[in-house]
Amino acid sequence: MSRTADGIAGNTKDVTDDVKAFGRDVLKLAGSIGAEAKSRADDIGDSARDQTQAAYANVKAQVSGNPAMALGAAVGVGILVGFLLKGRH
Repeated sequence: MSRTADGIAGNTKDVTDDVKAFGRDVLKLAGSIGAEAKSRADDIGDSARDQTQAAYANVKAQVSGNPAMALGAAVGVGILVGFLLKGRH
């Protein structure tokens, strides 16, 4: 082969190696980003679960402490929803 052909072949191999290395770096970065996203989603899910449990405990305590008011509120909400769903018929 000529010097020019050898030089081009060497450059092509260098470029190929660089592209492969870049691909590996991108895969590592994507894995890191995915792991971070999963961690954050887990944290948000844990927080939502904790808040839901606290809200449930609060409502349960309010209903247990004053069942007549809870019943009245439930009836009132039921009537309001009924009127809203009935519409203008």
